[in-house]
Amino acid sequence: MNRYGMMARDHWMKHAPARYAALEDPQTYFTQVGESIAAQVEGAASRLEAELPADLPYLEKAGQLKAIRRQAEEVALTDQVYSVQVETDLTEELEELLAQLPSPSDIPRLIDHINDQAQNLAEMEGWPEPILSQEQQDQLTYLHKLRPLIEAVDPQQMSEAEVRDRILQLQELGPAQ
Repeated sequence: MNRYGMMARDHWMKHAPARYAALEDPQTYFTQVGESIAAQVEGAASRLEAELPADLPYLEKAGQLKAIRRQAEEVALTDQVYSVQVETDLTEELEELLAQLPSPSDIPRLIDHINDQAQNLAEMEGWPEPILSQEQQDQLTYLHKLRPLIEAVDPQQMSEAEVRDRILQLQELGPAQ
């Protein structure tokens, strides 16, 4: 395996560990990736080197050749290594999702606030009972559905399947009302 293959392997191990683990023969795969990158670098560098003027002074030509090689490597690595989509850590994703939601201790307060608004309006209007608007009903429904999904949730203590299921449940529930 050449250095490009090792770079690709290291990148996958760090940023796409599940895909890396799913490879049947990582050694062969990354050897082929490394050879492909090397061929792309050579092809691009050769085309660019052919465009250099023949009468360049030695040091200037050496500098240009080095810059061409780096540029060709950068393009090839970006195409074949760094373009691999980074896998997200589900635990981090759940933690970020939970951070955007009201805390479990806020939910009773929010429910009381909605009910108080309806009660105050009923008293002002002289209605015998509070009447919730559709928006208030939707907010209460959302909060009641949200509460069990966020109470006593510690993503660090959950299995990967539990984390994935919780993320899906929260996504199905939708954004905060």
